[in-house]
Amino acid sequence: MRVRVPTPAGATRCNACDAGHFQPELGAFKCRRCQAGQDSLSAAPECSLCATGYYRQHAHLPAEDCQPCAEFTPRGPDDVRCDSNATIETLNLTEGYWRHSALTALTYPCKRAGSWS
Repeated sequence: MRVRVPTPAGATRCNACDAGHFQPELGAFKCRRCQAGQDSLSAAPECSLCATGYYRQHAHLPAEDCQPCAEFTPRGPDDVRCDSNATIETLNLTEGYWRHSALTALTYPCKRAGSWS
């Protein structure tokens, strides 16, 4: 469903809400901003995505379950990058880190030149 918001007074057409905004009511005058950690595509009736820097355990969970990526990274913010709409399975590990599988949260630094870094 594409939601459109009317343009200013006297207009005869509607404009779609920008990404990061939503409007559940067709023809409403103002778009609403997604809550922190949530995102949406253009013309969305709700915020159903995780924002960049946030993730959720599984894609089927609601956007209300999006958590800051920093909470996922026990070794610091350098080991994992959370792109838009990330889940635990789609997290991008930065170079120099690894984890046992795409379903695990714990990351480890790679061993380099005989030392842990």
